Amino acid sequence: MLLEFGAENFCSFKEGFEVSFQKSKNSTENIANIIAVKGANASGKTNVIKVLSFLRNFTTNSFSMFKPEDDINISSFFRNKRPTTIYAIFLEHKIEYKYELVLTEKKVISE
Repeated sequence: MLLEFGAENFCSFKEGFEVSFQKSKNSTENIANIIAVKGANASGKTNVIKVLSFLRNFTTNSFSMFKPEDDINISSFFRNKRPTTIYAIFLEHKIEYKYELVLTEKKVISE
């Protein structure tokens, strides 16, 4: 179960963002079943979803579809050279995990 995810230097997010499905401490349930993303036109709502799509595709297909010398199709903020960071915190069998990916168009820096 996905608890939280976020990214920095991804598409329209230079400084980054995070989305949490965890409810407040005053709630009787810990995890929200649904959340809403709202904002003005062209404010980055679609890019919030794109980060999950990129993370899913990268973690499931990068070893089978790409060669080590291939560029990574990552959309950084205005194509700057800073690394992009993407993370997800999830719960599996009551154990909390954090996966973090730091990369550029040329290489994976850490995983």
